[in-house]
Amino acid sequence: MLTDYFIASPTELQTLRMQTSPADRFPAVRAKSADTVKLAALQRILAAVVGDPLLATPKSRVVGEPASEGPWVFAVPAALTDVLARLNEVAQTAAQWAETQEWRLNQGSRELVANVVTELQALAQSARANGREMFLWMSL
Repeated sequence: MLTDYFIASPTELQTLRMQTSPADRFPAVRAKSADTVKLAALQRILAAVVGDPLLATPKSRVVGEPASEGPWVFAVPAALTDVLARLNEVAQTAAQWAETQEWRLNQGSRELVANVVTELQALAQSARANGREMFLWMSL
């Protein structure tokens, strides 16, 4: 599975071509296999870090009208983007995320997961600094 996290304004999102990776047109993180299931696991970890039980409830919504075979675009919850943007415990969070069943089943190394968290944090910071939202594009 291909997964790209990207940031865009609502106006920019309207120009998205669903069939091709947004990483070619928008600031993005190419996070191969960091799908919605793994994102939900990260969300649960971050909810515990910041002590916000409401954050633990995944609320990603599908954007646009996806085909049944994909690709799909999901809006990353604003609260999750906010927490990622100001995360201080990057290494600890990455280590916890790497130990989840979701990553272990996919044989994700700690180094890979640490890089993904670091890049997602930078993307979230850019989203907040530039008034954009964060999205996840997934394709089989």
